[in-house]
Amino acid sequence: MSKRVPPNLGPHLYMHLCVDQQIIDLVGDRIYKGRDEQDVQPPSVVYFIEVNDGEYDLDGHTGDWEAEVRFNIVAQNDDEGIAISAAICNRLIGHTGTVANVEITECSFISDTEEEPEETIDLYHRILTLLISFKRADAN
Repeated sequence: MSKRVPPNLGPHLYMHLCVDQQIIDLVGDRIYKGRDEQDVQPPSVVYFIEVNDGEYDLDGHTGDWEAEVRFNIVAQNDDEGIAISAAICNRLIGHTGTVANVEITECSFISDTEEEPEETIDLYHRILTLLISFKRADAN
């Protein structure tokens, strides 16, 4: 049985984040996929997507996937980091819908934690993790 390739969730997430006025007000266009946080200016959001092997039944792959999405939030202070995390949660948790040929069927909260800053970096870091279930929009 060959391994199925999941649809690309990245453009779907980016499109949702970059059109939300609250997120725009907080980070502008500083939303990046899979970039080193040391290369970005605060405030910004860097997200990483880790997709599992997908769902299987007796007939093979069902076409359903789950991804753990980690949002690394780089902010100038605690309040700014919390506000950015809340804006992302408001936009995505409970969201379902189709964008960029990807249908999100469920989005739920896993964790939101403060990361200890490195001694040489005077920035505030937060890690928000969401679990997103999705499938290719044309799959039925």
